[in-house]
Amino acid sequence: MGPGFINESEADQISAAVAKAEKTTDGEIIPMIVERSSLVDHLPMMLIPWLLVLVFFPQIHEWQIFADVGEPTALAILTAMIAALGYGLCQLRFVQRWLLSPRARAFQVDERAELEFYEQGLQKTKGRTGVLIFVSVMERRAVVLADEQIANKVPQDTWDHLCRELILSLGRGQTAQGMIKAVETAGQILTQHFPVQAGDTNELSNQLILKQ
Repeated sequence: MGPGFINESEADQISAAVAKAEKTTDGEIIPMIVERSSLVDHLPMMLIPWLLVLVFFPQIHEWQIFADVGEPTALAILTAMIAALGYGLCQLRFVQRWLLSPRARAFQVDERAELEFYEQGLQKTKGRTGVLIFVSVMERRAVVLADEQIANKVPQDTWDHLCRELILSLGRGQTAQGMIKAVETAGQILTQHFPVQAGDTNELSNQLILKQ
């Protein structure tokens, strides 16, 4: 199924919301949820020194392990344990958010959203009316990217408001419900400016896209 933050039933509900929304508009809506957009492989190297300094080293020489196996061996064992702890903690979303600055999180999510927009072919619709609703769970950030024709008619503030509502849903642990509402809202906005025309075809899949 993909990342474990949404189940199959919820994914089907989101896809159904897309199909329903597109019945009244020429717009093409792509919903996407990713586990995270930010690079995190370097985070243990940021956390481990703090664990060493703040947790262990102030009282480390009082531990019985130094008497039992000797200082060099004890230091090697404890360092390995700290490294393992640091690596484990850095797999947690809230730790990842804590170690990454808001600016870094925003930048990397925006970059990932733009990349996915082109990878999913939203720029190739006949009327240039593709819309990506992109959610990055770890960062608790949402981005809406609209193609040329939509961007010319719908102000960015409209999409920013949709994103704020979606982020509130993420914070409450209601990712699926928030995405469904966002799709419905996007459909209403698109219908106002790009009502469905005779001969309209579904150019892009309605399925929710899940990625790591």
